[in-house]
Formats: sequence, structure tokens, C-alpha cells
Amino acid sequence: ALSAACLAAWGLPERLTEPVRYHHRPADAGDDKVRGLAEELHVATIVAHGEDDAEAQICESFPTLYESLGAQEGWRELGAALEERSRAWAAALS
Repeated sequence: ALSAACLAAWGLPERLTEPVRYHHRPADAGDDKVRGLAEELHVATIVAHGEDDAEAQICESFPTLYESLGAQEGWRELGAALEERSRAWAAALS
């Protein structure tokens, strides 16, 4: 919630701050679009932290997202899909 509050204080729109608000607990987001973006951020956070069981966590917690990102083949595809999504986020910021 702190990150989302900082982003809001900096004047970023709610369409960007709300997914950040829920990225640790995507299921708590009431809006489907916010929840989907929060899930993507959560997955990116897991990958960024480099946890040993990261792939298992993602497959177990977000199987539909994992498949929708085209990551059925593993980490390389997941990384490429997340990179593509991060470019979309960057475009939304500009």
C-alpha cells in the first residue's frame, strides 16, 4: 500500500496505482482488470527475487496467468512475456 500511495502522491493515475496496491495480494483486488495486472506484478516480483521455488509458486498460484503469458515451456518464455508486459506498462506511463 505504501508504494501505491507514493505513486498516487506523485500524480500517477489510478489505473497504475491500484495494481501496485494489490501486487502482494492480487486476489484482494475487486476489479478483474486490476487483479490481472496485480497478478502480473506479483509474478514479476517472485521472478525478481530469484526464489528457488519461484516457478513452482507461479504455476501453483497463477496457472491461468502462467499459461496466458505463453510460459508453458518454462523460464525463458516467462521472462520474455514479462518483458513484453513491462514495456506495455512503460508505455502507459508515458
